[in-house]
Amino acid sequence: MDYNTLIPAIISAVSVIAVGFITCRITYMNNQSSLKEQKIREKRQIISQQLNEFYGPLMSYINTTKALYQILKSDKPNNFRTLEFILESHINNTTETHRGLSDNDSNILKEIISVESNIEQLIIDKGGLIDDQELMFYYEPDPTKTDVDIKGLSLLSIAITHFRVLKLAFDGKIKTEDLSKYKNFVYPTELNDKIFRKIRELKKELDQLNE
Repeated sequence: MDYNTLIPAIISAVSVIAVGFITCRITYMNNQSSLKEQKIREKRQIISQQLNEFYGPLMSYINTTKALYQILKSDKPNNFRTLEFILESHINNTTETHRGLSDNDSNILKEIISVESNIEQLIIDKGGLIDDQELMFYYEPDPTKTDVDIKGLSLLSIAITHFRVLKLAFDGKIKTEDLSKYKNFVYPTELNDKIFRKIRELKKELDQLNE
């Protein structure tokens, strides 16, 4: 056996194997890095879409209704709830066209109802971007933050029901002597804080991905 020929051949073969292994390892690592970067890009895109197409517009609508409600409630008692007031106006035999509201208040409420219809349409159009259980599926009311006491529904479904009932009441299409069946469908005030926190969480996550 010619060891002078065999040893270089073995060394050459080992070198080829080592180079092949290193090349495969580098390729694997590059592929993994590319997959990771692709996932990060996709996640950034999803979050940006959530913020720009749903949560951002929703927060804008919510802030608009908050501002309008401040005008509406400025000369009302602290415990004033619009839906309850309108329904009570029927019980009290208030026969004004605007269900017991002044012309100015009526016009403000019409604008609120219009904005709320935009919120409902936004939820219908962009609901696929919602990834929060309480918003879409199940909401557990916090009695320290809201007087809504409904279980088995989502925050957004309660809000949409409130919008529709409020419009029906304003249009005079609900006439009742029993307010109790509607009292839980006042606006769920926790929704505002929930959306604000969600936007803050998404922005924080986006900043971390961008780093």
